[in-house]
Formats: sequence, structure tokens, C-alpha cells
Amino acid sequence: MIKDSEIFLAALSQSPEGMVIFNENNEFIYCNEAFCDALGYHKLELLHHPLVEIIPLSFIDKLNLIQIGQKSNSNGDAFYEKPIKNKTGEIIWFNVVSKLFKLKDKEYTVCFYRNEIDFRVQKEQLQESNKRLSEYSFLTSHKLRHPIANILGLINLFDTNNLSNPENGPLIDYLKQASFQLNEVVHELNHTLNSAKYKEEINLFAKSGYPKSVMLIDDDSINHFITKSIISRVDPNMIILSYDNPKQALQYLNAGNNLPEIILIDLGLRWMTEWDFMKEYSAIKGLKIPCYIFRNFIEPIDKSNGKRYANFKEFVVKPITTDKLEMLFNN
Repeated sequence: MIKDSEIFLAALSQSPEGMVIFNENNEFIYCNEAFCDALGYHKLELLHHPLVEIIPLSFIDKLNLIQIGQKSNSNGDAFYEKPIKNKTGEIIWFNVVSKLFKLKDKEYTVCFYRNEIDFRVQKEQLQESNKRLSEYSFLTSHKLRHPIANILGLINLFDTNNLSNPENGPLIDYLKQASFQLNEVVHELNHTLNSAKYKEEINLFAKSGYPKSVMLIDDDSINHFITKSIISRVDPNMIILSYDNPKQALQYLNAGNNLPEIILIDLGLRWMTEWDFMKEYSAIKGLKIPCYIFRNFIEPIDKSNGKRYANFKEFVVKPITTDKLEMLFNN
């Protein structure tokens, strides 16, 4: 019969973090494979040997002060950076989380080691990822809206009843300029979303609780492209049922085959509103797929409308970001 202690030790041995237990004389009484591999030792070369054998002489006094402070700490915790000599004599710095505890009147210290270089690389990757998120947010909230607002404003000024109106000429030129601006922003977005660095960031912090499939209903081609790209970034393996026509989406849902786990809705007035869709969707018997509606802003009447539909979960305020979708998918 397998003992709990055997399961515990097996789990520790496979941990990607270095883990060590010292006795009160600072001798190794346990070290896992990750710690040994990082230093190039076999565990038999470390067990029952004192820690000072692989610590630089210049750090020993500092380590003694750390351990004295740890003993005076009420919870026995210590967090610090420690240099350790590997088998070839090279110094490797580790971030250390240390815990002091007593067992049968004997003191033991448990330490978890993370390679400082790996930690810094991960930190830099996270900072780079946050920078790209900021760039993306700026693109969607400012640069993308500017040419779109100009195009919509010019269209409103255009005399559609009299196409030969001479005032239409300058408007056409301005529309061309605004279209070129919009095209440049879309290319910039496309470059950001498809860059090798961007794709590397996808799997930095993999999540396992996400839905396997979502339905995206968005009748604006640019918004549709952006949201679909962000979903793919959050989870590149997620199946996206993509529709720009909500009526076609309703037909798919009515068929009842390979249904999504979540429905994301962003509709204007081209085909129907969000609430028109929710009304027809609610009429399909047996469907209880949660629906989320994307909005630029939320009015009181929207909240009132949302209460009428059991499958409506909540609003998601644009611009859509990976953070917002991660929170949504984890609900």
C-alpha cells in the first residue's frame, strides 16, 4: 500500500522549483531533482553535507544574519537571494523562500529555490506583455476610433440625394484620407497581433478552466477581427464559432449541434439589436448558454433589459482586452 509520505516525496521530486530541507546544523537531509539539476550535482553528493560547502565564503556571514532574523521572526519565514556554487564552481543566484519549523524538538528549514535568471526572464516577459497590452489598448481606444469617427462624420455631411453637389468633392477626398488612416491602424493592429513575440506571450500563463468553444456574434468587421484575435490570444486552442449575421447564429443554435459554452454579442442596427437577438434566442427551448454583451457604455435601460433574460450574464465594456476576457472565461 502506498503511503502518503511516498506520494508527497514523489510530488516534491517532480516539482519544477528547487526544494531543500536542512537540519539544525544546516546539513542537507532532502533535495529534489530540480535543485540538483540546476547545480549539476547528484543528490548523494549533497545529502548529509553542510550547506556552507557550496556557499561562497563572502556570503556566509550574511546567511548567518538571515537565519538569526528568521529564528526571531514569529512565523519563521525568510525571503532573500542566495548565491550557490554549482559543480563546476560557477555562482548561480537563487530567489529563496524559507520556512523554519520544529518537529519533535528538532529544528528544520525548508527552502524553495527559483533560479534568479529564470525569474528575471519571466519578469521581463511579463513586463513586455503588459507593454503590448497597453499598446493594444491605446490602438483600440484612440487611434482606431479617430479615423472611424472622421469617416462617420464625413458620411453624415455627404449629400446622397444630389451626388453631383460640388460640396461632395472635398468630402470624397477627406473620406479617402480617413480610409487610408484607418487602413494603417488596421495594419498596425494586424502586425501587433501576429508578431512572433506576441504569439510567444500566449502561453506564458496557461489557464485550464476556460471554455473549449465560444460563439462570437459581431456585425462590425473591424471589431469582429479584433475580438476574435484577442480570444485566440487568450487561448489559441479555443474553438470560435464566428458570425457577423445574428440570424445565421440563431439558425446554428436552433439546430442544436456542437453548441458553444459561451455566447459573446456585439451588435449594432445592421441586422438586429442585442435585445432582438436575446428575445429570439430565449425562445429556443432547452438552451441555457450564458450570453455576454459588449457595449461602449451602459445605460440604465440596458440593465433593465438584461434582467428580462435568464441567460444574460453581464455587460463587458469596450475596449475588449485579454484581461477582461480572462475574467469572463474564468467565471
